[in-house]
Amino acid sequence: MFSLIIPVYNEEDLIDELAARSIRAVESFTNNYVILFINDGSNDSTLRKLIEVRKHHSRIKIVDLSKNFGHQAAFTAGLEMALGNYVAMMDGDLQDPPELLADMYRMVKDE
Repeated sequence: MFSLIIPVYNEEDLIDELAARSIRAVESFTNNYVILFINDGSNDSTLRKLIEVRKHHSRIKIVDLSKNFGHQAAFTAGLEMALGNYVAMMDGDLQDPPELLADMYRMVKDE
């Protein structure tokens, strides 16, 4: 099992693209995965958009923090929920492309 942890804070404009690209990227190397979106107290429609995405993708899980605890705390919450032997963490702003996950996964598996 592979877990991808993505904290998000007020990312309503990116959720659809972020989810689609992340799902495509992960499914390029495994079908045994979960994507954990950690909503870090967003005050826009981020949570609503995540719930909509989850309706179509059962491998998406949402952790909704009660307030903005910060980036590192959101990652920690995700690590506590992660499943499997392989875990990746990625920011939700698409600064780092999800498409790099396949190469990273292969490098870890080859060692």
